[in-house]
Amino acid sequence: LAHAGPFARTVDDIALMMDVLAQPDPRDPTSPPSMDETFAEAVARDVSGLKAAFSPTLGYVDVDPEIAGVAADAVQAVRESGIAVDEADPGFADPADAFEVLWACGAAKALSAFPPGAREKVDPGLGKIWDLGRTFSAVDYLTANETRAALGIRMGEFHTRYDVLITPMMPVRPFEAGHDVPPGGPYTKWWQWTGFTYPFNMTQQPAISLPIGRTSDGLPVGLQIVGPRHADDVVLAFARHVEQVLAGQAAR
Repeated sequence: LAHAGPFARTVDDIALMMDVLAQPDPRDPTSPPSMDETFAEAVARDVSGLKAAFSPTLGYVDVDPEIAGVAADAVQAVRESGIAVDEADPGFADPADAFEVLWACGAAKALSAFPPGAREKVDPGLGKIWDLGRTFSAVDYLTANETRAALGIRMGEFHTRYDVLITPMMPVRPFEAGHDVPPGGPYTKWWQWTGFTYPFNMTQQPAISLPIGRTSDGLPVGLQIVGPRHADDVVLAFARHVEQVLAGQAAR
């Protein structure tokens, strides 16, 4: 579920970084297939023929109204650039319960290698996830994996109709460091305020976040672009187009 992705100032820079980091490897069953071009070449493709879906909420995410407005304005600018963008949800229910099982079990397995006494030394939020992971059964884990597989099938079907999916990046405004959840809000677990992202960790789909503007109090707003599995090149090419369309709208 965890992914280590590159951060960069521009999509072009990410493409260069991906050419170093993301290569086929016969020893890794999850590595990408061979490409006929580099990511640096792929990112310059004409994407005018691609079809995009914009899902403002994925059907279940409660989004800050100002964030929703900034995202909608950005998507409208993409439409006006000549890209076909429908408003459409993929049609799956919130997979948070399954994600919680998979994430907590994965954390418990990873942290089990720590020496005795480590539980008292880790970040309190991580410690709670560690404890939670040890409460789930094998049946819980396999049931969550069934949900994960069904989600992947659903998204595979969705991408027969749409080349990319666009959503807001986060439904809440950035909050102070040192908190697992936004202070004073309804959330008690960190993934409860990240509803746009964890479904695609579960399905292992490539996704990118682009800065698209700011709230009235100056906080950054992002847009997420998701593509089919192994279609990192499509995501990067589409993201570069969006970046160029919105140039100047998001102060970095």
